[in-house]
Amino acid sequence: MMGWVIFRAKTFAAAGHFFLALFGLTDVPAFTETNGDYMTKPVFWALGFGILFSGPAWSWIRTICANWSKAFPAARRPAVQLFGSVSEIILIVTMMLVIAVLLAGNTYNPFIYFQF
Repeated sequence: MMGWVIFRAKTFAAAGHFFLALFGLTDVPAFTETNGDYMTKPVFWALGFGILFSGPAWSWIRTICANWSKAFPAARRPAVQLFGSVSEIILIVTMMLVIAVLLAGNTYNPFIYFQF
């Protein structure tokens, strides 16, 4: 834990506060940043879609679409099911491409040694 302080602290004074907090020698919290500093619109969108599609929502949508396809005549059902499967794959690939573009276009450089 002490090794990470070197990379986390922005100043030597902040590093000193982190070390004091690690050993319980201070009542002043070393971490002064709030979650609001990190909660941007893309983070809210990612959390929203993550919560929505990590639960039963995706299977619920698929069930509704499967029931909707039963409204078609029996001769058309395979085409409708194929269209649904292809649409699902296209949606997933599109979301992955959008995420890749957002990550590539971001100015944040996660390479830790560029901070020095």
